[in-house]
Amino acid sequence: MAEKKIPVDELRSGMFVVALDRPWFDTPFGAGGFEIRGQEDIAELRRYCRHVFVEVEDAVEDTGEQETAPDQEAAVENALRRAEETLSRFRALLGDLFREAAGSPLASLAGIDALMPGLLDGIDEDSDAHIWQARLERGCCYDVAHALDCCVLAVAFASHLGWSRQACHTLGKAALLLDIGMARVPRHILDKPGRLTAEEFAAVQRHVLYAQEILAQAAGCGDEVLAIVRNHHERINGSGYPQGLQGEDISLPSQLVAMVDCYTAMTSSRSYRDARSPYQVLNQLYGWRDSYFRGDLLEPFIRFIGIYPTASLVELTNGEVGAVLGQNRPRSLRPKVLLMLEGSSAASPCFLDLAAEENSDVEVRRGIERPPPGMALDAGLWRGLGRELSRGGTGQPREGAFTGR
Repeated sequence: MAEKKIPVDELRSGMFVVALDRPWFDTPFGAGGFEIRGQEDIAELRRYCRHVFVEVEDAVEDTGEQETAPDQEAAVENALRRAEETLSRFRALLGDLFREAAGSPLASLAGIDALMPGLLDGIDEDSDAHIWQARLERGCCYDVAHALDCCVLAVAFASHLGWSRQACHTLGKAALLLDIGMARVPRHILDKPGRLTAEEFAAVQRHVLYAQEILAQAAGCGDEVLAIVRNHHERINGSGYPQGLQGEDISLPSQLVAMVDCYTAMTSSRSYRDARSPYQVLNQLYGWRDSYFRGDLLEPFIRFIGIYPTASLVELTNGEVGAVLGQNRPRSLRPKVLLMLEGSSAASPCFLDLAAEENSDVEVRRGIERPPPGMALDAGLWRGLGRELSRGGTGQPREGAFTGR
């Protein structure tokens, strides 16, 4: 599907609105899009917008061949398998780099450069498979899992924006190394379950300076990677650290990874707080637009993530429950879902593409925090996701916990 800009006065019933001329959160309309059902919808849109973007069919040559459900399922499984293989190599490499960084500067980033082309190819082929797999990696060491999460999401979003392959390579390398300096922050501070003292928070903030020492002499690092790592806690209103930079003094790549770093951290469970839901975090980030993060970068990021992000759990209107396996952009209200089943597993995965015509009568009713009792995904695809989601949490920080580490 493609998008077409159209004046509100030209809207007709049956059109599907995928974007507005202003942020969704400034209107009463649900983020993610909706179908025009009559003149009341058009009149309401006219109160807020001059034009909107609607979904139109792509001009595609009809070959007479259609991909069957088994073909789609096989393609999904293959993409997930390739993503797992790629990220497992990065996981092993990052473990080695973090251990090395704890005691000495890194000598070379050649290992990252060798693996990055495979990641870029995989994300170009199926970004959702890699976002899903990066979410599963949250079951391992937090520093490594967070690095993978940031890298995959930053590269996928930059690629979505049309950045060059070289720009994505540099961005991905920097995203992997944002928190390499945490290797030198005392573990008892990082794992503290309660509020940090001012001295402890200052120790955490020094991870940015440690990272510069660790990376300064590393072959293959480069000034741009160093700058992105150094500035990923800067905010455009000058409230960030370590330099208090403002506005255009912070490069676009630095601002992008700062936003992604914040999103992935806030949606992850930590020792001092439970994970917050993606919707809660996106609302919080939107509240920081043009103060912490550029609005013209943040709003496309929110649309890219989708109202039901990949790897989140959803309940459908037919009563079934599943995990979002991928997006159908721009129809983010109708994602691809891997259904949960009663019992431990099924003979084969059960997929449901909500954008497919045969599933037009099924919609997402709501997002949910954890799997219902007695239900599970196919064992081959569930992997560690069930452990991550089953912890659930309230989505609220624990009392007294500092939320800005």
